[in-house]
Parts: sequence; C-alpha cells; structure tokens
Amino acid sequence: MRREAKKIVQKEDDGLSLIEWLTQHFTYLSYEEWQDRAAEGHLYVNGQLAGAEIILQHQDLVQYVFPEIIEPQVNFDFKTIFEDEHVLILNKPANLPCHPAGCFFKNTLWACLKDRFDKVRLVNRLDRETSGIIVIAKTKEADRRLSKQFTRHDVQKEYLALVHGELNETIDAKGSLHAAGGPVNKKRHFIMEDETGEWAETLLEPISYPKKGYTLVRCLPKTGRLHQIRATLCSLGFPLVGDKMYGLDENYYIRFVNSELSDDDLYRLELDNQALHSWKLHLPDYPSFEAAIPDWAKS
Repeated sequence: MRREAKKIVQKEDDGLSLIEWLTQHFTYLSYEEWQDRAAEGHLYVNGQLAGAEIILQHQDLVQYVFPEIIEPQVNFDFKTIFEDEHVLILNKPANLPCHPAGCFFKNTLWACLKDRFDKVRLVNRLDRETSGIIVIAKTKEADRRLSKQFTRHDVQKEYLALVHGELNETIDAKGSLHAAGGPVNKKRHFIMEDETGEWAETLLEPISYPKKGYTLVRCLPKTGRLHQIRATLCSLGFPLVGDKMYGLDENYYIRFVNSELSDDDLYRLELDNQALHSWKLHLPDYPSFEAAIPDWAKS
C-alpha cells in the first residue's frame, strides 16, 4: 500500500514554482528537504514526475509519494468477537496501532482492514499499547449512529488495569485534565474536583492484589478523554505497570521513541506493553461484549 498525499493548487498560488508552493504550505519539511524529495522522485504534478522548479498553475494536482520506511513490527493477532451486517467488534492486541501516525502506516489495524473494506470506520480507538475492544462500523449509517452514541456517553465501557501500589477503596475520580508539562509534550495531569481544565470522570474499583504492592483495578470511564485512565491513575499515585509515559518514570518513553530502551529499562517496566485492557463494552442496540483478558490480568 503506497502512502501518498494530494492537493489541488489554488488560484492565488498560480505561477509559483513547486518548491515555493511546498515550502509555503507544508512547513514540516525545509526547503532543502523538499528539494531532496523532488530529486529522489517523490513529487508529481498532474500524474507526471516533477522537478522542484516546475511552475504550477491553478487546478494542478500535486502528489507527494512518501518515502518507504521500515516500520516497527506489530502484533496483528486480533480476534473477532462479533460481526453482523452493521458492525465488526474486535479484540485488539497490545502493540498494534489503530490508525497511521508517526512511523506507522502499513503496520496498523486500519491498513490491515483496508484489504477487507472499501472504507475503514473505526468508531473508537485505543492507544497502541492498550488491548481490548474496538468497534468498526461497516456502513456510513452505522458509523453515524454509533459515533453519536459514543459522543452522548450512551456506551458503557469497562477497563482492567494493573497498577503499582495498593488501592484499598473505590474512588470516584471527578476532576479535570491539564497538560502535565515536562519533557513529554502530550502527557497529561489529572486534578481531583478541579473544573478549570478538560472535565473527566472515572470510577476506579480495586478487584484483587496479585502480589504485594500491586492492584488489579476495574476502571469505568464516564467521559472519553485522551489518556484519561492512564493520567488519572498516575496522578492519584497508582501508575500503570509497563506504561512508559505514565508509569514510574516518563524518561522510559523518551528512550522508547528513540529506540534506546536498555535491558535494565525493560526489566523495570516488567511488561512489554502498558497493563490496560478494554474489557467490556455495551452498545445500546446490542448485548454486552467482552474481550478475553490478557495474561497480566489473570490471578
């Protein structure tokens, strides 16, 4: 599957060279980098291979074919839980991205399903390292209906998490999420009973204590915010086992993205992936679905 981007030249850009147009509109690469892409044969205008100095006209179609990259290996061993003419319910393993991002394109659930469906409509998504239930709409109508149900919080979700520390009581965590600051830009921080950020609610209920200093937690999110469960648990003092960003040390994440995790890091993380699993899900028009639990969640 070739990864490419296309864009039509607008009237105000008539007469610009290709390199001028690219550097004005797509600043994620420098002038020199766009020159290199043209020299390497990655740029086309109206279907024809194009050099950097070609003059563009209104309505020209510019096509950029991304360079081939070696993507990290992933786990494609997802299982079907349920399927009818409207939906497909899957149990996604850890170490499988849902959508293309960063260095992942072919090695994603979306790309895998593209071979089966004309359009892949993932109604919900999970972090790459989170396992569990994914809902795929097979029709536009089902996508519209299910998306509204998720937006209105009509869908009941239940997660399992293995955390550091012993949670001894149920916590109804209501508060808001904020940027955490620090070296990891997308990391978030949860503050109980705070209303100044993005509101988030998660019910956290201890299930068992697999060994001293650890708790298996049942998590029921009432809102669906980015990193909600991970950030909430971490901020309350119960970081996920194996979580490189919200675990014991966020520097694991920095070393991970730079492919610099040491054997000692992997030993301290304890698991290859974060211990978070989308366990149960109930859609208004269907029975409840349950995804088989991973080994780390078994007593």
